[in-house]
Amino acid sequence: MWVTGQVGCLAIIIIVLVMWVGRWLDGIVGSGRSWFTIGLLVLSVPVVLFLTLKMALRSTRSLSDETLSSKGKDFESDDSIDS
Repeated sequence: MWVTGQVGCLAIIIIVLVMWVGRWLDGIVGSGRSWFTIGLLVLSVPVVLFLTLKMALRSTRSLSDETLSSKGKDFESDDSIDS
């Protein structure tokens, strides 16, 4: 549940940062076009997708580990009851 919020916040932070840097670079060059802003936004898409995938895999792995550990405890308690 928390991962969804983290991914959304991370994506927004990256996009805002990229737009700010792109507009700053476009202001320095002063050509009247937004090439740096557009280019950096296009390059940020794979970065955001990679980070989203990485965070999703990490959360499912930890959820899977918690599920397996709780199942193991249940099986151990069942064995002690039968003994």
